Amino acid sequence: MSLGLEILDEDSSTPIIPIYTGSQLRTLVACKILYERGVYVNPVLPPASPEGECLIRTSYTATHTKVMMDEAATIICEVLASIPETDEDIMVMLSEQ
Repeated sequence: MSLGLEILDEDSSTPIIPIYTGSQLRTLVACKILYERGVYVNPVLPPASPEGECLIRTSYTATHTKVMMDEAATIICEVLASIPETDEDIMVMLSEQ
């Protein structure tokens, strides 16, 4: 399911899959855009994660189908690919919207 995402533990057997996003700003922007696109995730920010190693937590249940999970993974990839890596570039992106 990784589709090029930086997953904390790809072999995990738990229904929670953490995906690294980097900075606090990038994580919060990603969460907002994902929510707007219909994918609810939880941000993990300092002090729960080291500075610069923020992540989003995705959670899955027995009611999620493979199609639903594939759609969510695709949306997550699209959103993260659309957000610059640096906070400075993210601020420029936000100012242009």
